[in-house]
Amino acid sequence: MLIKTEGIIIRSKDYGEGNKIITIYSSQMGKISVMARGAKKTKSRLSSVSQLFTYGSFLIQKGSGHSLGTLSQGEIVQSFRELRHNLTLTAYAAYFAELLDKLVEDNERSTSLFNLLLTIFTYLEEEKDAEILARLYEMKMLMASGYRPVVLNCVNCACPEPLQHFSIREGGLLCRQCAT
Repeated sequence: MLIKTEGIIIRSKDYGEGNKIITIYSSQMGKISVMARGAKKTKSRLSSVSQLFTYGSFLIQKGSGHSLGTLSQGEIVQSFRELRHNLTLTAYAAYFAELLDKLVEDNERSTSLFNLLLTIFTYLEEEKDAEILARLYEMKMLMASGYRPVVLNCVNCACPEPLQHFSIREGGLLCRQCAT
């Protein structure tokens, strides 16, 4: 069965001499792993489309049962080349991809998480402040995984100011009086 989907490559692992196992995060299929046969070879038609952080349109041949699918074709929508060539941006992009990979189960679909990752990668490539993007991404991922810290008022007494301490046990910010 052939499946066409758009997604972002969030993980890539070498397999044998010429193959790669890539993990694609797609809004239609969620997180899926596929074999890209011959992708490590320089003249392979899959070598460019199977690069880490690439946003592309993929044609996947799915096997029966729980076997690993095979990447048949791919077309690059956006390469995010700068994310792979700037060491700082690579570190941030790898962090974002790893966080998504660890918090999302296989085949768990979420259009909002896909759009979040695509937006974060776009902003990173446009050289927006990576530290701010990291904090925003972490908060969104916390909410997506079921944790929603209270940050607008004191989690204990609900007073709006001045908020000074974060309590992991209470799940949010505390005012000066409640922090003691």
